[in-house]
Amino acid sequence: MRRVNRILSKNRRILKDLSVLDNDKSNKEILMYKGFVFNYFTSVYENANGRKSYFIYDLGYCFLDDKGFEIALLSKNE
Repeated sequence: MRRVNRILSKNRRILKDLSVLDNDKSNKEILMYKGFVFNYFTSVYENANGRKSYFIYDLGYCFLDDKGFEIALLSKNE
């Protein structure tokens, strides 16, 4: 359980650092370089268009294409 929480915390920290840079759209390779583990997230939200957003606690990301992604600071109520 601690290992999973460490991975989730690191993933969230990476997303937060990238969102602070005011870079909403980034490259997936940046995440991998920083050590982001894509298989670990806390929830998934699918919008009406079928586009999935993956959340790590309060921060979410959505893939735009094969390499790009978008970071979203969303609450579960949005």
